[in-house]
Amino acid sequence: MNKLSRDYKRLAEGYGFVLIRTRKHAIFRHKNGAILSCPSSPSDSRRGLRNLERDIRYALYGNNKVLQPGDRA
Repeated sequence: MNKLSRDYKRLAEGYGFVLIRTRKHAIFRHKNGAILSCPSSPSDSRRGLRNLERDIRYALYGNNKVLQPGDRA
């Protein structure tokens, strides 16, 4: 697992997601049933982390809640 993949995992687990499996994509599940996928070996730099955090917020809150930086689920 490369450093960026570890960062993806750390970010998802920080929001309460649990890693289910890893193949070509890492699949996470939240206790509320939300499912999140991200690449197992991302090729872009830190922009991917921002996109993943956006996906996490959307999976948990939809468009209803705006989080401030540093907020967690």
